[in-house]
Amino acid sequence: MKNRSLFFQFFTVQILLISLAIFVSSFFTIKTLVDLIYSRTAQEQEAMCRLIVNMLPEKGFISLHNAQDFSYQASSGTRVRLTLIQFSGSVLADSHSDPFYMENHFDRVEVQEALRSSIGRAKRYSTTMMEEMFYTAIPVPTRSLIVRTSISVEEINEQINQMYLRLMLSSLIILFFAIVFSYVFAKTISSPLTSIKNVAKHYAAGDFSVTLDQAGITELNELSTAINSMGTQLKAKIKTITTQKNELQAMLNSMTEPVILVDSKLIIREFNPSALEYIFGKIFPSNTNLLNVLNNVEITELVKNSLETGKYNEKIVCFNQEEEIYYLVHVSFIENLENDISGALVVLNNISAMKHIEKMRKDFVANVSHELKTPVTSIIGYVETIMSGENIQQNNIDKFMDIISRQANRLVKIIEDLLTLSRVDFEHVKLLKEKIPLTDLIGSAVSACSYNAELKNMKIHVMCDEELELCAHTVLAEQALTNLVDNAVKYSNNNTDIYINAVEKESVIEISVKDSGPGITKKDLKRIFERFYRVSKARSRELGGTGLGLAIVKHVLKSHGGNIDVKSVPGEGCVFTIIFPK
Repeated sequence: MKNRSLFFQFFTVQILLISLAIFVSSFFTIKTLVDLIYSRTAQEQEAMCRLIVNMLPEKGFISLHNAQDFSYQASSGTRVRLTLIQFSGSVLADSHSDPFYMENHFDRVEVQEALRSSIGRAKRYSTTMMEEMFYTAIPVPTRSLIVRTSISVEEINEQINQMYLRLMLSSLIILFFAIVFSYVFAKTISSPLTSIKNVAKHYAAGDFSVTLDQAGITELNELSTAINSMGTQLKAKIKTITTQKNELQAMLNSMTEPVILVDSKLIIREFNPSALEYIFGKIFPSNTNLLNVLNNVEITELVKNSLETGKYNEKIVCFNQEEEIYYLVHVSFIENLENDISGALVVLNNISAMKHIEKMRKDFVANVSHELKTPVTSIIGYVETIMSGENIQQNNIDKFMDIISRQANRLVKIIEDLLTLSRVDFEHVKLLKEKIPLTDLIGSAVSACSYNAELKNMKIHVMCDEELELCAHTVLAEQALTNLVDNAVKYSNNNTDIYINAVEKESVIEISVKDSGPGITKKDLKRIFERFYRVSKARSRELGGTGLGLAIVKHVLKSHGGNIDVKSVPGEGCVFTIIFPK
């Protein structure tokens, strides 16, 4: 009954069962009735035999003719054949045949049985009547006779056939009403069950908007009510679970830290977008091993240790030594992740910036200490020499005082630059901006550096639209540009040119300073904006640099929401571009 409707299955099963029941009951009914008919026939024949025995003449038959007449008269008006048989088997008279031509009946079954007991019965083919007959025989010892009655089996079969016909008609009527009843019953049962099946399909598909109507049967009504209640509860629970899952997924997706869930075999089960973006960088197939994706033995061993010990672990792992990318890896053990399978949750915090800041802080402290210590030590040394007064010539004193003055000025400049950096960081919180004509800003920077440029026979070329204006903090913007121009003058060769170009691009204003100096290598370009970092320390000190100029420029641009860009080819000079928002 595969792929057939529930109604058809119910209806077919009921019809088959009812048909089988009718067939079985008819079979046993027919068998019982046939046995009853033969039993009744036998009883009737026995009664007739006994009646004929009582009708026999007391003095016997005078002649064969008298015996034959008796048989005719005794069976007259009935369907019964009467035969009088002597104990020897000779037929004395027969109501349907001439006894003269009849065979000896001593060997007949009913005769033998009658001679052995008080009555004999048999159903057999009669050679005299040329048909099957049913016999009943009773012995009469006082007359040495056997009275035998018989009836045609065909006549009995007619009764049986009539009984068959009546039984068939009654069975057909019963089957008709059974079909009607089965149809109604199958509809009554299958319709609610079909509705339940359809509703279950909707529930399985996640649609809980459908409900079941009352079926009219108590048990089915209770089932419908239970299913409706189950649907309502499932809807509420799935909604709760979905909400919680969405909340957790949203939290997981919003996390900037890569999060990875692995099972006990280190197979990745779940991960957030940050993990895909920052760690993997590409889509990978399911059931991928953590080691194959991260390609990091330290993390793999850390996860294995957590899975084996069931404890929390963390460790700082370097992902890229050259680019100095560090992650703080947290591994939490998860028991019974799924089907008694344990797992681990891996969270990676990118601490590269913290590491970089820590390194910068250490370098800054070391550099500040060194930069301040050098002029202070020099000043103290020369002051102590002068104060000793041991045969020091005047010209040497003047020389020492000149060195002390230069070192003091250098010390003041370092302190001023440090204060400027501090002030930029403070004014980043609340920066007072105003509109400045760009030609005035560039002119001030060029004027501040023109003396040193003239000493080196250098020309500064300015290309700027006179109508351009910049919205910025006047002092800080001028200092940033002056630092760039001053660096260009310091590090460029004599008799070269410096180009300053200001342009307006969409929502920004770009000011570029191009020099003809020695240029900067790619390795140094990453660090030139760090405080006290110098490409060439000896030359920087020789030129009077503090190592804070580019750091000040970067912080000034940052405080304005801008940026600085540098392009350089070693041996061909640099192009520094500062970008201010309008």
